[in-house]
Amino acid sequence: MDFVTRAGGTLTAIEVKSGRSPDALPGMAAFADAFRPTRKLLVGGDGIAVEEFLSRPVAHWVA
Repeated sequence: MDFVTRAGGTLTAIEVKSGRSPDALPGMAAFADAFRPTRKLLVGGDGIAVEEFLSRPVAHWVA
């Protein structure tokens, strides 16, 4: 787990990967089990492209 943010009642967990990896996301899974985030985002790798993530305001991703 790389970042966690709360906006109002929305808890968002953000995992950032530098490349494509077939590995599971144990940090994300453990965090999700413990805290039940509203949103889970994977940035990079097979998730949201880094360029797309950075091109939008934070409110787009955490609201």
